Amino acid sequence: CPGTYASEMSVCVNDNPSRYKVTLSGTVKSPKIRFDPPFLMLMPVPLDVKTEMAIKIIPQDYLRKSRIQVELPVLELEGGDRISPFSIQFPEGQDIVLSSDGTNMELICHISFESSSPVSFSGNMFFTDKDKNRFLIDVAKQKTVTLCFALNRFSLQVAAAAENCLLTIHSYLALHRSEQQITLINSK
Repeated sequence: CPGTYASEMSVCVNDNPSRYKVTLSGTVKSPKIRFDPPFLMLMPVPLDVKTEMAIKIIPQDYLRKSRIQVELPVLELEGGDRISPFSIQFPEGQDIVLSSDGTNMELICHISFESSSPVSFSGNMFFTDKDKNRFLIDVAKQKTVTLCFALNRFSLQVAAAAENCLLTIHSYLALHRSEQQITLINSK
């Protein structure tokens, strides 16, 4: 678990009866992930139209390679059907790696949303890394002890909607007006 640790021990060198005290100390940092942008609001779109946005995943304090996994939300419609309208792509891979200067390299993630049923979502999308346990060699007791059991889980707030209401999808229609045609039928 994160924190600063110290240990002191006596050491004999080359059968010399004098004992030397050695103090070991160190800081354990917990890996973190930040997102840019920190909140994702996808443009509301008509039914069966995909909306997509790229985010940066900024890992911090990873000391070794790890792999990012994503838990995509499953949404329940009014009738009880369940859909998975989100999809994820990592165009440059989903591994957290160290650069030559010891910092973690950013990842790009494309998040897409598309639904053939009217639905809106506002909630969390969870990103996890592969490291479930961390181990430390306890020098004083000469055994391995487990420091942390927690799966590193990071959340990104996401909002998205798909439907055919003109009020909801107005911004989409304004951006794509050359591709869309709205016909108003006046019945008397």
